[in-house]
Amino acid sequence: MLEAGLDLLGFGLPLGIPSWGVMLGGAGGIWAALAISLTIYGINMFGDSLRDLLDPRLSGGVGHYSITANKMKRLKEKLVKNS
Repeated sequence: MLEAGLDLLGFGLPLGIPSWGVMLGGAGGIWAALAISLTIYGINMFGDSLRDLLDPRLSGGVGHYSITANKMKRLKEKLVKNS
């Protein structure tokens, strides 16, 4: 994001080297902005999911993805009962 901002202002890479910042100032500005936005959103979502999985303070709350043996047993019993 920093590189794209510097390129947009003219302080980044030379004009012959393709980058999102150079594209923002040119004809493909909307597509470069969309690509930057989606990339940053994806990185943020990936980081949030890693935090949810690895943070021990979130154990048992929102973001707790592991399943206990008792929950698994109850799910299996429910599946057998319903089928």
